[in-house]
Amino acid sequence: MKNTLIRRAAEGTPFGELSAHFTGPTAVAFSHGDPSRWRSVMKEFAAATPKVTLRAGFVEGRVLSAKDVETLAVRSSREVLLSRWSAGSPRRSHALVQAFSGPPRKLAYVLESIRKQKPAEAVAG
Repeated sequence: MKNTLIRRAAEGTPFGELSAHFTGPTAVAFSHGDPSRWRSVMKEFAAATPKVTLRAGFVEGRVLSAKDVETLAVRSSREVLLSRWSAGSPRRSHALVQAFSGPPRKLAYVLESIRKQKPAEAVAG
């Protein structure tokens, strides 16, 4: 692609922040959906074509440096990390359940306390 054309297309969009990287021979790759899908593809492509250098990335509205993209490429997907974390030990799973059930439990305690106070106020009045 011509850099001028890429810059014009990106102008006025969130991708405009990438304009500084559109110099010299440039290739642009797009992916929709889960960012973890393109990571392995880009990693394999870079390994197969050593003359190609990655300059930047754009994930979920943020411009990433080449180093950030490389770091992202070696990380496991969000789903894999969550499953590893939750399957790691029963204590971790228990902590997760406790964390999610805490706010509803506290709300139930508050509502129960209000319910207990209502009859007392009605009798006193």
